[in-house]
Amino acid sequence: MDQSTKNKVNQYLRFALKEIKGIGVDSARARTLTNFYKFHNSAMEDGVLSRKQKELIATGIAMLVCSGECSKYHAAEALRHGATPEELLETMSVAMMMGGGPGVFHAIELLQSLRELGVDVSALEGGTSDGTPGGG
Repeated sequence: MDQSTKNKVNQYLRFALKEIKGIGVDSARARTLTNFYKFHNSAMEDGVLSRKQKELIATGIAMLVCSGECSKYHAAEALRHGATPEELLETMSVAMMMGGGPGVFHAIELLQSLRELGVDVSALEGGTSDGTPGGG
């Protein structure tokens, strides 16, 4: 990942965390978010699976069941923890297979988010110069 992409990923992650923390304006909500954040950090620690692997799993799940921002966040975290664009594409392919037709549209949204983060996805998009799908 080039420095410009790293900077965009880190900038996005700082923004996302600031926004999430801003949700906890009252003490009850702040405690809930703090506890969830602790749970999140504990679940994502390196174990038998690495943080990178866990972020790839989270990206695939988020792509299908969460908001675009959630999948973008976990994709950015996966990149930050050493995932390659190719690994993200493969993760997205498995999620698309599990999600059927709607999964394809979620993948399109995630590809757009990756572009926003500065990830070069042109080699991942496949197809031909006229925009039609490639392959056999």
